[in-house]
Amino acid sequence: MPTEGAKALDESVVVLDVTRSLRVLIIDDYAPDRRYASMMLERAGGSVAVETVVGGEEALKRFEAIAVGSAPAFDLVLVDINMPRMNGFEVLEAYVERFGVERAPTMIVLSSSNEERDQARAFATGLVTDCLLKPLDPVVARTLVGQLAA
Repeated sequence: MPTEGAKALDESVVVLDVTRSLRVLIIDDYAPDRRYASMMLERAGGSVAVETVVGGEEALKRFEAIAVGSAPAFDLVLVDINMPRMNGFEVLEAYVERFGVERAPTMIVLSSSNEERDQARAFATGLVTDCLLKPLDPVVARTLVGQLAA
């Protein structure tokens, strides 16, 4: 089970490959959380291009553009669970239904929920590799960027 602060992540030192930009999508309805997570990822080192969307419908439009080849893929997607209209679980389930799991980017839940049932539901989609608590810790952000750039 994931732990607070993403202790499940490998926090070893990683040399960043700065020759390519990592693409990250943050799906979160709360602007301060989007800004903070973006800032932590951009400050983590390497070249990180962060895009943000305010809800699931907009995220699915981005994924559709990727599927038809009109937009580049994301390396990492951070998904909030508690959002209006379309929550994070619905986003994950719709992704699986429309696009499958085989070529999915790394997807991590970044939420204020520490409920085991929420984590279990996220992992059950087959997409989610970890569940992190908000706010995104700077050390965890660096670890994520390092792992994806390696």
